[in-house]
Amino acid sequence: MYYEIYLDVYFLENLMLNFLILQLTGIIQKETFSVRRKLLASGIGAVGACLIVVLPIHKSRIVSAAC
Repeated sequence: MYYEIYLDVYFLENLMLNFLILQLTGIIQKETFSVRRKLLASGIGAVGACLIVVLPIHKSRIVSAAC
């Protein structure tokens, strides 16, 4: 089966979802972190997700455990 993945859409979706999760977690725990710090953490997570999709290591046990 053939899937067409748009990396920019995948990156932005991951970025927004990671930011939302960090925002909601901060609200629940009553922690105040800066928006810049949350965006940086979300960006690192989104880049990591994109690297898992792009790099040809799909048969690895590490990738299977991470996904």
